[in-house]
Amino acid sequence: MKLHRWTVLLSSLLLLALPTAAVGAAGVQVRFEKTVIDADSKGEATGVMDVNRSGHLSVVCGESWYEPTDKSLRQWQKHPIRKIEYKMEYFDDFANLVLDVNGDGYREREDKQLFSTCGQRFVGTEGWVSSADARTDRSNVSSPAFLADYKKVLGAYTAKTGRVLHHGMDFFDCIRTRREPVANAQVMYESMLLNIAADLCGLLQRNLKFDLKKAEFIGDDEANRLRSRGMREPWCVLAGT
Repeated sequence: MKLHRWTVLLSSLLLLALPTAAVGAAGVQVRFEKTVIDADSKGEATGVMDVNRSGHLSVVCGESWYEPTDKSLRQWQKHPIRKIEYKMEYFDDFANLVLDVNGDGYREREDKQLFSTCGQRFVGTEGWVSSADARTDRSNVSSPAFLADYKKVLGAYTAKTGRVLHHGMDFFDCIRTRREPVANAQVMYESMLLNIAADLCGLLQRNLKFDLKKAEFIGDDEANRLRSRGMREPWCVLAGT
């Protein structure tokens, strides 16, 4: 008989569920014991990583990370990370991504540099820039010099296009004006293609070259096979649709 340890993390009330029963060859019988880590947590997302490089996994959720202080995982110490806005009846924390961004063998909590939803991080030879939805005042950078022309660039954009900097508000403006939204169908299609390409890089654990116009990986049959899943009969996609 093998003992398996299953962990289930639930938000927004941050809970830890640990099994108290064994998993045998004849079948699976699992009973969970609920442990409240933080009854006041409002986070809508959770990640698990070795935050302080102690060799032990901790829980990251919303404004804090939580360090286990005993082997039973019933006692946790709370460590504040940042403040997150509570607006429009929701807590602005939809993802706590755990990635090895810089390739040093340790996973980082990527949203600590995003400050909002739908964020992205651009890494270049001289540093990085992180940005996210509707947070034009909070782009984060590895060097303050990257923001030297920040207001100038944004001012030039709004003056030239007459658009607001919030793509959601721009959509409602376009309903009135009948102008094509800045986040139009083609833009969003290509944006999602890039997201899928990035996901496949993570799945395959290697760099990939992607042709955005053709929507295919260059010289990589394995990656191209993963662009879609096989469909169950009798379902199919008709040609020309």
